[in-house]
Amino acid sequence: MRRILVVILMLCQGFSIAAQTPREALKQLYKATNGKHWHRHEGWMTRKPIGEWEGITCNDKGEIVKIELAENNLQGKLPDIFDAFPSLEQLLLRSNSIKGELPPSLARLEKIRRIDVRGNRLSTTTLHVPRESIDKVARSIICYPQQESHYDFRLFVDCEIDKIAPQGYHPDGYCRIYQKATEGAGVDIFIVGDGYDKAEYAVGGTADYWLERAAEAIFEIEPYKKLRSLFNVYIVYAHSPERGVGLFDNERASRFGYWQRKPTQMSNAGFNRQEVFDLCKQGLESIGRKDIPTTLYVEMVVNCTSTGLYRGMMYSRRIYEGNGEYMLRVALNPTNPTGFNSLIWHEFGGHCFGEMRDEYVPRKGASERLFKGDKLSANLDTESDPKLVKWARFIEDPRYAHENIGVYRGGGARYTNVYRATETSILRQGGNSKLRFNAPSRAEIYRKTMEMAYPGWKFDYEEFVKFDLK
Repeated sequence: MRRILVVILMLCQGFSIAAQTPREALKQLYKATNGKHWHRHEGWMTRKPIGEWEGITCNDKGEIVKIELAENNLQGKLPDIFDAFPSLEQLLLRSNSIKGELPPSLARLEKIRRIDVRGNRLSTTTLHVPRESIDKVARSIICYPQQESHYDFRLFVDCEIDKIAPQGYHPDGYCRIYQKATEGAGVDIFIVGDGYDKAEYAVGGTADYWLERAAEAIFEIEPYKKLRSLFNVYIVYAHSPERGVGLFDNERASRFGYWQRKPTQMSNAGFNRQEVFDLCKQGLESIGRKDIPTTLYVEMVVNCTSTGLYRGMMYSRRIYEGNGEYMLRVALNPTNPTGFNSLIWHEFGGHCFGEMRDEYVPRKGASERLFKGDKLSANLDTESDPKLVKWARFIEDPRYAHENIGVYRGGGARYTNVYRATETSILRQGGNSKLRFNAPSRAEIYRKTMEMAYPGWKFDYEEFVKFDLK
């Protein structure tokens, strides 16, 4: 009888929380975060309309659409009351002293666009959501950095399947043939993840969501879209002892040891290159492949919802194995839904596989110069004469007039005498989903892919134009 009463009481309490009014929920927020000591709390806990309470904005229907309490000395844990605000679009709580985990109800806000909780004292939080909500929830929460004493904070927006894993888990070291080339010799691409523990490798779960999304992103942009049939894509699963990766001064026991010490300031990270090479090699051997490519092209998805942190990077290193010498090229992209796909275009498509350099304009005060003839990637030149520049044929070709191909100063950021072919492109501004590769870059990616897929193949400009403009 006592157990029945407890269950009834719990159900009643649950109903009460779910059905609480916005005013009751705000009062609970006030009490839980030491409202009496807020810097600003005019109107709170009074009978005034809640739209007149400090930091509360309502729409014409009287529904709360914005809660703005940044830099207001909130202390304590956020209560799980946000289901009471179904129309909430913005929750701005930056630079307070909020501690504990983020409440699950934040992940259920259907209209939310921005949750800013940077500069607090939050504890590592995992929010489990339906697969189709991962992008939306992760995109909305801006959480890095926390206060310096809480740099160990991590946010994980994970698939709810991880908790039950109905189809089991992908084994550590398992190599999945995500795509098999249907034409040519097959150009190999590897997709791996760092900072995913076993629970996140549930079949169809969090790791699959991001690794598959990375694989698809590569082929969303031309010329990769038209060349897709020439590629083998392998997803190789690697369990990490600990969830997440190293950020700031807080290391994580991730499989490849990814560690970004100054993620708000610069594009620089360390990771174990040999471990990445070994995993890809073992993955190929596990499916009967003994021919290891002399260059391995790897897209590494880093398990960090890095809203507010520095974005992607690319590294190239030589690996020596027995009597062999290999080149390992790795693009690194965090699970940042804001620009995730376009950052992969930039880092993997442009730098890692395309082997092209940034098209950034020179930084203020740049003074370095390259000598004419110094080796540059196909998308840059030290030559400024439109008739002599590498992409002169594109400039002269009326079929490419719509791209405004010319000679524009800027490439590599440091140099004052380097030029690019178009005013802007995905190699100038990674993370911008509206930008694409320009024609000279597309031609280089096409050339390289065809040479790898068809040994002995030779580039022909007119054949490329036919391919490119069809």
